[in-house]
Amino acid sequence: MKTNTLLTSILFIFLLGCKKDQVEEIPICGCDSEKDELVENIEASIFFKNEKFVSDYMVNKYWLYTTDGFFSTSYIVCNPQFLGEDFHDILDNNPDEYLEINVVFSGYTKQPCQYPNSLPTMFYSLIELESIERR
Repeated sequence: MKTNTLLTSILFIFLLGCKKDQVEEIPICGCDSEKDELVENIEASIFFKNEKFVSDYMVNKYWLYTTDGFFSTSYIVCNPQFLGEDFHDILDNNPDEYLEINVVFSGYTKQPCQYPNSLPTMFYSLIELESIERR
C-alpha cells in the first residue's frame, strides 16, 4: 500500500513538473497579425496623418488612400521603415494644406483591430508594404 502511494505521489509530482511547450499566440488583428491578401500595383495617394488632424484614429501613421467610384479604401502602413527617408517631406502634413504624393504600391493586407466611425462606402485595412514607387 505504501509503495502504491509512493509511486502515485512520484508520478503526480513528475506530471506536475512537465510543462507543455508554450505556444506563442499570433494576434488575429493588427500589424503583428498574419498576412491576409496580397494586393499588387495599386494606384493611391500617400499622406502622413499627424496630430494636426481632427480624427485621432491611427495618428502618426502613413496612410495610402485609393478610390473607385463611390468607394474608398485607406491602407494604414504597418512597416514605415520600409519607406526609408523617401517620404519624409510629408511628415509635417497639415489638413489645411493637405500634402499627398501619388504612388503605386504592393503589399499584404492585415485586419485592423478597431475601425473608425465612417460611411459604409469607406473601407480600412492595414498594409505591410512589399514595394512602393512615386508616380
